[in-house]
Amino acid sequence: MLSQVGLLYSLIAGILTIALIFYSIKTKSESVFLISLMFLIISWSGIEWALWSAGHNLFTLVFEPIVPLASYFVGWSI
Repeated sequence: MLSQVGLLYSLIAGILTIALIFYSIKTKSESVFLISLMFLIISWSGIEWALWSAGHNLFTLVFEPIVPLASYFVGWSI
C-alpha cells in the first residue's frame, strides 16, 4: 500500500515534469525549466522511496541488468 503511494507520487511528478518542460520550451523561460528539473528529481526520489518501502534495495537494482528499470532512467536522462 505504501509503495503504491510513492509510485503515484512519482508518476504525478513525472507528468508535471513533461508538462513544464514543454511549457518552458514554448515560453523560453529558464525559471520554469529549473522548476521542471526539480520535479524530475522529485520523480526519481519518489521511485527510490517506493522501491525501498517495498523492500527493494535501489543500489542492487541499478547495478543488476534489469532492462525496464534501466530503460526508464536512461529515457529520462536523455
